[in-house]
Amino acid sequence: MKPLWYFLHLNSSSDADVKALLGCVALEIIQIVEKVEDDGLSLPLPTGLESLIAKLMMEIEESEITDKDLKGDLKSAVGRWGPKNAQEKFKNLLAKYELVECNLNGTPAKRVKCIWEMRNRFAHEGEFADPKWIDDVKRKREVQMHIAARIIPALVMEYLNRKFGLMQFDRAQRNSGIIKEYIYKGSHEGLAIDGV
Repeated sequence: MKPLWYFLHLNSSSDADVKALLGCVALEIIQIVEKVEDDGLSLPLPTGLESLIAKLMMEIEESEITDKDLKGDLKSAVGRWGPKNAQEKFKNLLAKYELVECNLNGTPAKRVKCIWEMRNRFAHEGEFADPKWIDDVKRKREVQMHIAARIIPALVMEYLNRKFGLMQFDRAQRNSGIIKEYIYKGSHEGLAIDGV
């Protein structure tokens, strides 16, 4: 409903709200267009397990848990028994673009997870995701703004640069570098963003 809400309120919404939403929706569409697949390691589930997973996901969704991040983590954990989830497909897209290594772990993996959660949370709920690995409230806000205003648009631009064969140009290479620098170092052109 958020895209419809923003469309109906274009006159009273800031450009930043609309741009952030469009970037988040575009990122989801890119994965579909790019046909990002699972890594091929998931095996078919035993009979009956898929319906059990669906029931568990519904139980979590309808539970009394109010913390949206915790609820999302629980559903993600349950979902790992089935086909690869959307977050893993997002990581596979980044690996396909050679922005991350396939065996990404530690804080860089947390940053990738937060980028995906930011896209997901903003597109579906109109809220910023919480970078859980950061304790300082001011830093959290800086990371949220950096991901929403710089990293997500850079990922959309990465797709366009590749789609139109522009990767040989310096500007396209710089765009890729901005994404990798944040994921691996938590900084932007040498300036610390998340302080980790």
